[in-house]
Amino acid sequence: MYRCIFMFLLLCTSCVEQKDTTSIKIDLMATDSDTLYYSSFVDSLSYIPLETKDDCLIREITDAILTNQYIFILDTPQQSVWIYSTKGKFIRSLHHQGNGPGEYINLIQFEYDADNRELLLLDGWNKSILRYSPDDKFIDKTVLDIYPSDFKKTADGYLLSMLGAPDSIGGVYSYSSQNHKSTQLIKRTYNLPCNFNWELMGYDNEITFMAPPFDNIVYSYDKKGVLRQQIPFKIYPLPTQSYTEDVSTQHLPDFIRTNYIESSHWLYATYWRAESGLRVFLYNKQNGDLQIGKRLVNDIDRVKYTYMTSSCNHNRFVFGYRKEENTDDNPILQILHLKN
Repeated sequence: MYRCIFMFLLLCTSCVEQKDTTSIKIDLMATDSDTLYYSSFVDSLSYIPLETKDDCLIREITDAILTNQYIFILDTPQQSVWIYSTKGKFIRSLHHQGNGPGEYINLIQFEYDADNRELLLLDGWNKSILRYSPDDKFIDKTVLDIYPSDFKKTADGYLLSMLGAPDSIGGVYSYSSQNHKSTQLIKRTYNLPCNFNWELMGYDNEITFMAPPFDNIVYSYDKKGVLRQQIPFKIYPLPTQSYTEDVSTQHLPDFIRTNYIESSHWLYATYWRAESGLRVFLYNKQNGDLQIGKRLVNDIDRVKYTYMTSSCNHNRFVFGYRKEENTDDNPILQILHLKN
C-alpha cells in the first residue's frame, strides 16, 4: 500500500522540542559496499510459520503486530485482519467490510492497544477508528476530524499522519479524545514525492517517524504529548527540484524513501531514484555507526525475505516470505533479533 507524499519540514516551534545537535550526513552515493549483510546487525533469526487452512488464506502481509499473546496480520487486499497465536496457529479472522454499524469501508492500517487489549482499525474512507476485542466483538467507533493515512494510540487520543494530503493540511497531528479535535504538529512547505507502506513507527511505548517531508529528521512523540527531534539526519544528494504536480517515478531524478523501520537500537531505511537504483542504510543508534549499500542480504541462513513489516518491539524486525516450492501456503514470519 504505497502512497505518494510531498513536502519538507516546517516546525511548529510551540509543539516541537529541538536538540542542539549537528546533522548526521548520509550520502546515498557514498556506499560502503554493494551489499549489507544481516550478520552486521542481526544477532539471531527465528521463524514462525503461519498456519494454512481453507478459512485463513493470506493474500498479502501489508503489516503485522506481534504481542505476547497474538500475531495480527493486516491484509488490505482482502480487507481483513488475521489473528494467530504466537506459535502461528490460526485463531480467527476479522472481516467487517461494509457501511453498517461496526463496519469499515476501506481498511488501511491497524494498531493494537495492549493496555485495553483492543484492536484498532483505521477506515480511510470514513475517517474513523473502530475498536474491536481480539475475539471479534465490536466496541465502538471514533469519527476523526481529518482523513489520516496512518495512526498510533497515545495516552490522550491518537497521533495521526496525513503525509499525502495536499497543501498546508499535510503533516502530522495529535488528536485529543477529550475535545475531539486534531492539532497539527508539523506541516509541509516543500514538495517531494516518496513512497512507503507506513508512516509512523511504534516500539517499546515510543512513537517515531522519519520522512523526506520532514527533512529526513527522526522525530519521537512521548507520553506527555511532546514531539522531539531524535536523530537529525541530512540526506544527500539534496533534491534538485520542487514537485508541484504528481510525477511518474520512472524517470525521477531525486531519491524517494521506500521503507523505514526503527527499533530501540537500530534504524533501517531504503531510498530509490531512477538513475541510481536502490540505496539501503543501517544506523546503529547506540554508537552512531552507519552503513550504506545497494542491497540487504541474509548471510546467516540465506533465507530470502519478501515482506517487511513495521513490527519492531523488543529490538527486533519482523520480515516474511513464502516457500518457493509451495507459494499457496501462508507466509512464514522471519524474526530478526537485533544486536544490542
